[in-house]
Amino acid sequence: MLLDRHKLREEAHRSLSNAPHARRVVLIHTGAILLFSLLLMLADYLLDRQISTTGGLRGMDNRAILCTIQMMLRLIQLILLPFWQIGYIYYALQVAKGDSTGAGDLMEGFRRFAPVLRLKLLLTAISLAAMLISAYASCFVFLMSPLAKPLLEFLEAVPGDTIDEAVIMEALKTVPTQNFVPAIAFFVMSLLAGLLFLFYRYRMAEMWLMNRPEGGAWAALRNSGKGMKGNFKAILKIDLSFWWFYLLEVLVTVIGYGDVILGAFGMELSTDAFTTYFLFFMLYLLLQLALYWWKRNEVAVTYAHAYCALFPQEDTKSQQ
Repeated sequence: MLLDRHKLREEAHRSLSNAPHARRVVLIHTGAILLFSLLLMLADYLLDRQISTTGGLRGMDNRAILCTIQMMLRLIQLILLPFWQIGYIYYALQVAKGDSTGAGDLMEGFRRFAPVLRLKLLLTAISLAAMLISAYASCFVFLMSPLAKPLLEFLEAVPGDTIDEAVIMEALKTVPTQNFVPAIAFFVMSLLAGLLFLFYRYRMAEMWLMNRPEGGAWAALRNSGKGMKGNFKAILKIDLSFWWFYLLEVLVTVIGYGDVILGAFGMELSTDAFTTYFLFFMLYLLLQLALYWWKRNEVAVTYAHAYCALFPQEDTKSQQ
């Protein structure tokens, strides 16, 4: 099926014009994420200060408790964020279909906790498997190529009875860095190719699951693969049409590390380290909120229309 990115964006604009609360919803969604990030950053700072005062054996118990609290807060964010994010995907899908929408749609990921969790775990497992396969494949290809000759010659020079790992690692440090470059290049290219293929193959899995939750996680992966067959290039063109949005996202993220960048160039503000970090972090939050309030709905609803074009039969079934 041919996906016309220009037509999809026009349809997204029409859908958003019929969703008067769209900007309020994206403001709620993004604002909640950024507010939690801010609170987590402040909690980290306060906990780090408390941990620094619990030195020695006497403070071991308190230090363990504070570190556990710190870890649990980060774990809560890691667990909750995917369900909150997929709620926004569901909202964008509802807007594209012209159904009644509202801020309550953002909770749909939590309402469908079990199937969403299974999908996330499956995608994680598949990605890890792809990384392992890429590692082994790239190593095999590299060792079979002429580029491995300098490294193999070095390994052949190592005495056969050398089993001390520390000795071998020290010896490897004497190998010129450029001998490892081809191996790293093989691995990176293989990894990117594998992950890119999986990314596009399962690009519509989350939308399919939110549209047909009774189908389950495996069905979402299977149907996403079927729908994306022959449409990788069309979806890539949609991605490229939003290059400016993704570039702005990257730039906003870079601004968040402004204190690190200034330090790398030997520059610093007249404030202390935490204040400098806090100022750049707040600037990052404000810019991220402004960017998403401005254009995130258009991007998300365009992809939702792409889903509806790829799966018209599933969209029909969901409305029956």
